[in-house]
Amino acid sequence: MRRTSRQPARPRRYAAAAASLLATLALAVGTAAPATAVPVGPRQPVEPYQGKAGARTVAVIGDSITYNAHSALHQYLDPRFRVAVHGWPGATIADQQATANDLARRSLKPSIVVIHLGTNDANTPGDAASTTLAKARADLDRMIATFPSASCFVLTTVNAQTLVAKINTWADQFNFWALFDLQNKNSKVRLAHWNNAVKDYYAADAPYGPITTDTVHPNWLGSDLLAKKTLEAVSSCPAG
Repeated sequence: MRRTSRQPARPRRYAAAAASLLATLALAVGTAAPATAVPVGPRQPVEPYQGKAGARTVAVIGDSITYNAHSALHQYLDPRFRVAVHGWPGATIADQQATANDLARRSLKPSIVVIHLGTNDANTPGDAASTTLAKARADLDRMIATFPSASCFVLTTVNAQTLVAKINTWADQFNFWALFDLQNKNSKVRLAHWNNAVKDYYAADAPYGPITTDTVHPNWLGSDLLAKKTLEAVSSCPAG
């Protein structure tokens, strides 16, 4: 099946998707959106650990992309790890600090922390203090510092292959100046290359069909690919 969502001629529904992405980056195509990026609904309780008893603990913190991939992440991670996944649609890095705090207070603290956030911070890049690159990096540093006992952090690169050029530019900058910089400076950091995975899949002309619903949110196939990339990165963490 050939991909159609990346063709130059974009149907009207993709214009609606772009507007929605600029508003919240957390809602599906055509959904009415508030004027600013806010989480969709209240933050839900953080689930208990699941998966392999006695194995290393892995906490996955994310937004709607993680929320969509919840089942796939458990499918790939549970056989080897004790796993808690929390995706909050619409959340920025700062929004999900509350989830990081909850996980850090557990008696069984995460050994590996997966952070898949930043997409919603790209809502209106450069237009407001809440979406500047410097603030996003500071929020990410704060979240990492919440887990002093963690042996490894997996940071998921932000998809820069959307239909909104402004967001793509911000995502590329965030990936380079925040995520790759952290990997170079912190020996505990690994990267899950979600952006490259999406880019490579599009370059291959989407051989198995679409992997997202709107170039941002993964469908079941995209969630499977994201979970594989996450497992790959988590597996690269040193033992301990």
